[in-house]
Amino acid sequence: IGTILVSFIVGIAYGVALFIFTPLLVALEIFLLVSVVWVIVESPRRQQQIGKSKDIFSKHPGVKIAILGSYGKTTIKELLREVMSEGKKVAATPGNKNVAISHARFAAKLKGDEEIVLIEYGEAAPGDIAKFAKNTKPDVAVIAGIAPNHLDQYKTLDNVAADLLSIKNYVKPENIYINADAKNSVTENLDEFRIFDDNGTPGISIKNVELSLEGMKFTAEFDTDESTKFETALVGRHLLGPLAVCILLAKKAGLSLKQIQKS
Repeated sequence: IGTILVSFIVGIAYGVALFIFTPLLVALEIFLLVSVVWVIVESPRRQQQIGKSKDIFSKHPGVKIAILGSYGKTTIKELLREVMSEGKKVAATPGNKNVAISHARFAAKLKGDEEIVLIEYGEAAPGDIAKFAKNTKPDVAVIAGIAPNHLDQYKTLDNVAADLLSIKNYVKPENIYINADAKNSVTENLDEFRIFDDNGTPGISIKNVELSLEGMKFTAEFDTDESTKFETALVGRHLLGPLAVCILLAKKAGLSLKQIQKS
């Protein structure tokens, strides 16, 4: 009887173990299979797409604007798209698709006649910005903000800043615009670049600001002694700096002040 009882208990335990662990083993097998397929098939295919995109971006005649930073990238990209589209043919990376393979898929859809190409960069680890810049060949860069983010990889704010500022190896400092609204040890020492905040940016000053829950009104004073009033339904003083950059870049791209006012 004792032997039968032990066998019975062992049998139940074995059945329970199979019931519990079989799904886990199956899941593990599926995971391993998918991983093997990724390494053998998908990864090389992606690298091929990224390689092709380098050639597309390098040959594209449009002005390529990289938008990067710890926060606010998609907002500034969409503002630029809205303003520039009033007088130029514009293409922009969709949504927040902002890594190398997303850039490659975006490049494959370009027609080649776009006048402005907006490319959002989504950094997550040291070296990302250099990798994206090598692929996309930007002419202008807008850093939406510098603040502690992805510290699991970057560890410190200085490392975050170093990666973002590595864009200067690919874009001339006079064509790099950096949001200095986030006050920290990094944003206080950026004299070689074009800083922007709610007072404007080199080339344009923001004056006579009126804020309400319905939007904002302000005057843009240009270095050329021009002065123009603008009105927007956007709410928040923190958006004045990005708007100043959008206005300035649109003006440099050839849009009239009336077109910019309308947008």
